[in-house]
Parts: sequence; C-alpha cells; structure tokens
Amino acid sequence: MEESVSATLQEVDGIPSHTPSDDEVPETTTDDIPTESSSQTDLGDYQLIRDRERRAPKPNPKYSLLSYADLIYTALVVACDVQNAEPVSFSDAMSSKNCNNWKTAMDEEMTSLKDNKTWVLVPRPEKARIIDCKWIYKFKEGISKSDPIKFKARLVAKGFSQKEGLDYNEIFSPVVKFKTIRLMLAVTAFYDLELEQMDVKTAFLNGDLDETILMHQPPGYVDKLHKDYVCKLKKSLYGLKQAPRQWYKRFDSFVSNIGFVRSKYDVCMYFAHLDTIPIFLLLYVDDMLLISKSMPLILDLKSKLSSEFDMKDLGIAKKILGMEIVRNRSKHEIRLHQTSYLKKVCIKFDMLNCKPVHIPLAAHFILSKAQSPKNESEKIKMESVPYLNAIGSVMYAMVSTRPDLSFSISLLSRFMSNPGCEHWMTSKMALKISKFIC
Repeated sequence: MEESVSATLQEVDGIPSHTPSDDEVPETTTDDIPTESSSQTDLGDYQLIRDRERRAPKPNPKYSLLSYADLIYTALVVACDVQNAEPVSFSDAMSSKNCNNWKTAMDEEMTSLKDNKTWVLVPRPEKARIIDCKWIYKFKEGISKSDPIKFKARLVAKGFSQKEGLDYNEIFSPVVKFKTIRLMLAVTAFYDLELEQMDVKTAFLNGDLDETILMHQPPGYVDKLHKDYVCKLKKSLYGLKQAPRQWYKRFDSFVSNIGFVRSKYDVCMYFAHLDTIPIFLLLYVDDMLLISKSMPLILDLKSKLSSEFDMKDLGIAKKILGMEIVRNRSKHEIRLHQTSYLKKVCIKFDMLNCKPVHIPLAAHFILSKAQSPKNESEKIKMESVPYLNAIGSVMYAMVSTRPDLSFSISLLSRFMSNPGCEHWMTSKMALKISKFIC
C-alpha cells in the first residue's frame, strides 16, 4: 500500500513510476541523492492543492489596460488631427498653407462686425477692465456631400475673464427641444406641410448689451492711427457669457411684434394663424425650421426675417443639427438619420471597420465601480483613453435619432468620473451599436 501511494505521488510530481534501466540512470553524486528520512517527510506532508506549482497568469493582450491596438489607434487619431488641424491662433493661420483662405474668412467676419456696428473705438480709460479676444478657425462642411469645405473665421471674446455682477448677470438662453423637432416633423409628414429652413448669419451679434464692456482690438486688425484705443462693445459678441441670452431676447421681441405666440410647452417654438392658416417657427440658436401648409406665408415670413436680420435661405430642409432629413411626400414619410455624424465618430475612434452589433449590451457585460482604477498608476494610464469623448459623441446621437442607444449610454455614463479598462472595452460595444444602421 505504501509503495502504491509513493508511486502515485511520484507521478504527480512528474517522476516516472517505473524502474529505469541502467542506460537511463544518469550519473549522480552523493549530494544529489536525498536521504530516506527527508524523502519520507516530504512525501508524507505533501498536499496537491496546496503544494503544487502555480501557473503564472498570462492576461490576453486584447483585454489589457492599454493594449497595443489602443495605443496605435490613439496615435492615428492624434496624427490625423495634427495633419488636418485647424489653426489655433492668428499667427498659425497666417503661416499655414491655407493662409489666403483664412484671410478671406477673417475679412468677411470683420465686414459683418462693422456693418452691424458691433463696437466703437474709444481711448482706453484708466484702471478699466479690458477683456481680450481671439480668432477661432473652423472647417465647415456643406449641407450636401458635393458642397466644398468652407473656411470659417470667427472673432470671439474671452468670456472666461468676465466677472459675474460686473460684466454680466443673466446668461441662460433656451433652445428648441429635440422631441419638439421630431414631433413637428411627424405633423409635417402626416399633413403634408411645407418644410423650409433658414440660418441667421452672426446671430449673436444682434443682441444689445446692457453692460459696458471694453475689449482689445482684434489681432491683425489693429487700427494704425489708434493703436492704444480699445473697442467699446455696443452689440453682443461671440464668447461673451450673456451673448446667447441677448440674442434670444432680441429675436423673441421681434417675432412677438409680427404676430407670433410662444408655445407654453417649448419657449423656442412659435406659431401664428395668418389668414386662418397656421405657421410654425422652431429656433435652435441660429437655425430655424419654418412649417406651414401655405408656401406664400413661409415666403412672407422669410422676407420679414431677412429685413431684420442677416439671414441665409437654405430652401427645403435637408439637414439640421447633424440630423439628415429624408422625405417621401408621396408616402407621407420623413426619415431622420445621422449616418454622416456617426461615421465621423467611428473614424475618430478607429471603429469604422468593426463588426456592427444589433443589441444594446449583452448579458455578460456586468459593470461596477469595483472595476475602476484603484491606484494612481492605473488612473494615469486611463487618462490617455478618450472614454468621455466616446460616451459624449454617442450620447448626442442618442438624444437626437437613436433612442436604442439609451440603455448602453446610461450604463456607461455612471463611470465617467473614474472609468476603468472594462468600462472602456464596453464603450467600444456602444460604438459598434451606433455603427448598426449607420
């Protein structure tokens, strides 16, 4: 019995149980041969579960904290952003290969500001608060894919230097709700109404200021005869904290004077009954949708708006707030989608070629706070992961046209303050879901 137990233990430890032949016996020294007493003690106290050699865990690199693929796609995103980067300052714009295009865009912006009488040059008062300004440069895509990319330059004030109670008071400005847009588009499709779109050029420049604000002269456009003068703002300017509110107050006052009534349920939806025919106006900052059964009423409203503000007539509504509008009047259908937007999101996070999934999140995706980083080294590693950007990008599609993303985004949003590796890997599933029907 003892011999069988000893043989079994020898097999467990990798020692063959049969007696080796003379050819198989290696040369050994007396030091290598264990004594009988020590061998019996070791075997007698041996426990397989406790004493067996442990296998070193080898985590799958695919699910490591920062896998090689994650680092590569992050580098590619950064490289693409650098290659197609928009200038961040006036000097960058003037030294870029598109300097002529940016100069033209800035000239157009300055012309709009002068025509609108946004400011007047005054001598700089002593001990006066002077806020700074800067140029913002953006590539702006056309409504359709065939339209060329436009170069847009915007002069903005550095509103972060303003102080509450001194430079501004109220800053809240409402916008039309997404559900109101969807509801009115459904009404438009059902009753076969006309759907037109307009855009306000330099909308924030139309608001009147209640406070006295002084600003430095714009970079590149300093008056040569009055270099020490400053701009005293008469109209609101982009970047000022009160600019959105002042624009909304100005617009609300105008449309109220021409007979429109503000809705009780959405303060940015206006309606009126002209010649017993209803007409609706939806406002989202500077984007407008005009809806009515009568096209002459819409044209009359366009004329009134153009006489008061610098407007751009976009004709039949095709795209608003990133939502593309596809209409089939014969079938009374209007379809909204964000294919172009979601494609850009997938490209940004290197998920364009991923396999789309059809369900929000599978049952095996169980997330908890315990999966968040627990030490500083893990937190530092996760700082390079664009978790917040990914969730925010998909969230905009969720509130616009993709309610099927609500469950996954609401779950992932719980860990935005301290996301971990598992949270990041699951966020990629949300991107795969967004790619479905994209």
